Amino acid sequence: MPYLIPVFAYIGTAVGASASTAAATGATITATVAAGAAATTMEAVASSRQASAAAQAADYNSKVDQANAQQLAMNANANIAKQRQDDATYQSDQRAALAASGVLSGTGSPMELQATTAMRQEQDIQTYWTSVQEKESQLYSSAEEGVYEGQEEADIYHLQGAADIFSGIGSMVGSVGGTMARLGGK
Repeated sequence: MPYLIPVFAYIGTAVGASASTAAATGATITATVAAGAAATTMEAVASSRQASAAAQAADYNSKVDQANAQQLAMNANANIAKQRQDDATYQSDQRAALAASGVLSGTGSPMELQATTAMRQEQDIQTYWTSVQEKESQLYSSAEEGVYEGQEEADIYHLQGAADIFSGIGSMVGSVGGTMARLGGK
């Protein structure tokens, strides 16, 4: 940037300022523009980092929701298998109790009792499974929504970074223009 000082001296003398005043003003403008460019760059980098962090957090949260959904399904399958074992044991005990009391369990009311018991037990399992499926679906939906929201947040940070760059350019141009106007007025 040292080559800018003679340019400012030339421009300054063309508008009526002394070469030394124009050169000093040029050095000030150069320093101001350099500082503005550095600040603008740092703001843009910070916005980019925030965007990356938002996207990474959303991705992590999505993976947690997906893992929770998978774990929920595995737990439900294990719980249902255990419940079916317990139900089979209960039904066997029920048949044994009926037989021990001298009632034939293969016909009439005892058979209806066993069928009703089996139906209610299976209905309880199906109700449980339905609720697990709803919760699992909610977790997968939450995972997808979280990724979408993270991408939206990252986009906002990227736009903020672009706005910072344009704001910085505007400030630098305004600073140079104001200094040049003051230089021309002397």
